[in-house]
Amino acid sequence: MNGKRLLASLLTVLLLLALLPAAALAEESAPAETEAVLPPGQPKTLNYGYYLIGRYGWTVDDLVESRDMFQQNYSAATEEYKLSTTLEEGQQIKVVLVSNSTQLGPWYPSGDFNYTVDAAHAGTKIIYFRPTYNADWAEFGGYIYITDPPVYHVYFNQPAHGYLAADKTEATEGETVNITPHPDPGYYPNTIKSNDWPPQFINPDAYHASFTMPANDVTVYMMWDQFVVESGFYYSVGINVQELSPEQKFQEENSPFGEYVYEAVLEEGDYFSLTRIFTEQGWSHNGILRDPDMDWTITPEMAGHVKIYLTETEREGYTKIFEYSQWTTGSSDVWMTLERALPITVDPNIAHGTVSAPADAFKDESVTLTVTPAEGYELDTLTVVDEEGLEISVEGNSFTMPDMPVTVTAAFKPAEVEQTVTLSFDAGEGTVEPATKEVNAGEAIGELPVPTREGGWEFLGWYTTPAETAFNAGQGTQVTAETIIEDDTTVYAHWRLPGDVNGDGKVNLIDAQQLMRYVKYHDVTVVEANLDITGDGNVNLIDAQQLMRYAKYHDVEIH
Repeated sequence: MNGKRLLASLLTVLLLLALLPAAALAEESAPAETEAVLPPGQPKTLNYGYYLIGRYGWTVDDLVESRDMFQQNYSAATEEYKLSTTLEEGQQIKVVLVSNSTQLGPWYPSGDFNYTVDAAHAGTKIIYFRPTYNADWAEFGGYIYITDPPVYHVYFNQPAHGYLAADKTEATEGETVNITPHPDPGYYPNTIKSNDWPPQFINPDAYHASFTMPANDVTVYMMWDQFVVESGFYYSVGINVQELSPEQKFQEENSPFGEYVYEAVLEEGDYFSLTRIFTEQGWSHNGILRDPDMDWTITPEMAGHVKIYLTETEREGYTKIFEYSQWTTGSSDVWMTLERALPITVDPNIAHGTVSAPADAFKDESVTLTVTPAEGYELDTLTVVDEEGLEISVEGNSFTMPDMPVTVTAAFKPAEVEQTVTLSFDAGEGTVEPATKEVNAGEAIGELPVPTREGGWEFLGWYTTPAETAFNAGQGTQVTAETIIEDDTTVYAHWRLPGDVNGDGKVNLIDAQQLMRYVKYHDVTVVEANLDITGDGNVNLIDAQQLMRYAKYHDVEIH
């Protein structure tokens, strides 16, 4: 009976041994927890936890927390820990528990047996560890499991006004992913953030961002801002592109040197700064242009009303102020010179009037003077001279600024008072508007009004004397727009009635008979202005016949 029990016990042991993996057989059994004492020396401070040991040494002094410590919680329910690391083929490793920074807790595996990394498990790997035995992980003794790190994806929420790109769209946990924004022209990147990693705010001219890949897919978001200014050089007091205005931009000069110019008033003691903006490429370099060896404080020699000239081509008289290099534009130098405005002085002793002028002007600039005579005076002479006494030509109260300061003076004289006279219009039987006109004595009277008269009467013009009868209408001295008068004057309208041959103010058969007698015998008195009835320049029987028909039927026109 005892022999049968002994045989059954042996068979049970053999069956259990057959079920154990080869690596577990090498350990003879799941290792029991043992304690080991740190070697003498300076204690090392490490957080409590499990560490991978053996790759870089076999004591706690060889451990680095950020490199070797297993991080809890791949699964709290199964007490699994994980570590992302790099393993080499042939390395021997163990897992050790560090406690109180001075004690090594249990070794896994225990005793002299170590895990040896084979070729299949070398490289960048994820090591999972459990303090308790797991038969599913038997290839490394039942306590650790080595696998390739999982690959996660990078997605983009592509916004309007540009797009994002990355140096990789798949990465493992811990890998660095670099992001490059590509804005549309006129826009620049403001904020890059993801759904997992903390937001990163980037300077627009840095133009990149990066993050460490977490253990999950990541979506990257982009926010854009629009430039408020165009490309170019700007005179500025800071480097925030949003604080610049178009008025601060250097304007391109029509020059073979490719100059840029900006007019400014520099205050002594202020900090002189320039900003270079690029927006055509969709980005901005908005750092202050400055040479570290130069003092950029505005000196008394720089202060005042100036024009600042910049060029990217070396030129005599210009000072190199900056050398910059950008990956989108290459390298370039910036050269600068200042042109000071030249003072304009107005003589303070000008009498009987004032002259005002700008405080200063630049060489070759057109300067306009404002001349204001006192009441009863008018400008006599206006003179501009430079500091060497050379007189500068003045035309229409304007002059061209020379290359040195100038002084302006003026002389005023009593104004000649213009006397006005009244020209009155007598239209006789007609009407006129206006009835009077004020004109300057001794000057042409100018435009004259045209009167009207009912009954077919035609206006012959204005005369200095009235027409007593129809027979002298149009005779005497006529007044025109060019006539000059010195005193109050009345002028009279002269009239004619076409067809009124006998001058009685009516047109009838009597006028036709009178015209016929005049043509045949010339022995009657007629109004000569009314004889040419047809208007052909001749007076004959045809005119008499035409007038007769007109008087009887009014179905023809008369002249």
